[in-house]
Amino acid sequence: MYLGLHYAWEWGVRKVILEVDSADTVLAVTNRHKGSAQLSILTQVLVLVDKVWEVQVYRVPRRVNWVADGLAKTARINSLDCDYFETPLAGIDELLLVDTLEAGLG
Repeated sequence: MYLGLHYAWEWGVRKVILEVDSADTVLAVTNRHKGSAQLSILTQVLVLVDKVWEVQVYRVPRRVNWVADGLAKTARINSLDCDYFETPLAGIDELLLVDTLEAGLG
């Protein structure tokens, strides 16, 4: 979450929709749980969210979040690198179809 927000800000994106599958994370970010902000990474996320831009945070159930899960699994373990894709990775189109059907949109 932090790196996604960080790069979005650095690249000039000023409207972000952040979808996460953790209800606790959504509450911590949207309700500004400062008590929870003892965690360093949450503090850094809140600093980014407070910048002058629009950040909307939503909970998306895991059962309709196959694309995000698939992309996360492609990430290198313990890597802080960021990959930018001009076209979807192989298999992502199929996961998007699964998300769409599970959400009742297809």
